[in-house]
Amino acid sequence: LDKAMADGFIRDVTGAMEMRAQLLASLGRNDEARDAYYQLLDENPENHRCHKQIIDMARASTADNADPGYAVEAGGGAAGTSGTKNNDETVLVEIYDDLIKKHPRSRSCKRIPLDFDISGDRFKERLRAFVTPYIEKGIPSLFAELEPLYVNAKKGRIIGEVLVELQDSLVAGTDAGCSPFWIRLCLAMHYSRIGRDGEAIRSIDQAIGEAPDDESRIDAFSAKSKILDAVGDYRGAAEMAENARKLDLADRYLNCRASMAFFKALQPERAEDLCQMFTKGGNNNFYDMQATWYEMASGHC
Repeated sequence: LDKAMADGFIRDVTGAMEMRAQLLASLGRNDEARDAYYQLLDENPENHRCHKQIIDMARASTADNADPGYAVEAGGGAAGTSGTKNNDETVLVEIYDDLIKKHPRSRSCKRIPLDFDISGDRFKERLRAFVTPYIEKGIPSLFAELEPLYVNAKKGRIIGEVLVELQDSLVAGTDAGCSPFWIRLCLAMHYSRIGRDGEAIRSIDQAIGEAPDDESRIDAFSAKSKILDAVGDYRGAAEMAENARKLDLADRYLNCRASMAFFKALQPERAEDLCQMFTKGGNNNFYDMQATWYEMASGHC
């Protein structure tokens, strides 16, 4: 493989480099494999396959270097396992601290450590550093990035604490860089995720009132549609999806979301009227397009 790459016979150089790193790891040449993966991250720090391999190798290396007598000295198998796991996470945090310094603009290098089993204060510090730029820049995908963390109830609670602290600092005038709209929007999604529906609706209504432009209002109406859907208010969810659609009539995605919401609200006539705006030849065209979402939504309705 090295010779073929050197002779220029391989066009997909990145793919070949990944294959080379995998082969080195399979041969037990872990130091060389690790260097190869770091080289790939230098080219693309968002390469999740490389991140996964680096994490797996670090955990395997920590397990191999663990003291065989640790479990007995620590008072049993469970304690020993916990100690090894904590050591794993410490090593991984150090690895990603170095990667963040090397790739300060990489989203993955900052997001992946939030999945590690780290203590409350350390997690909170990293979470705040990750969240703040998203809110300052108004990036709608923030909550989608955070949602997998709610599997851990403690992390979910800390997410709420950080968002409330950002909101309080904004009200107090100590954080002029954050937008009130995006904080309210994220808080609304957070409250909905943990089942505090009343607070979610109040927060999203505040966000709608503070939306600076139509694009932001689309995000807010879409979020409220999801919140109302979660509490079982399907008609309200459909109306919010329709409000979002009306702000950008050329957006097919918003049209489809509104159609699905009306089907779920048992209003098939309105749903089909919306569907026909982007089709030729009536609703039969959806069958030809293999739009399974339409067939399923219509069938459930």
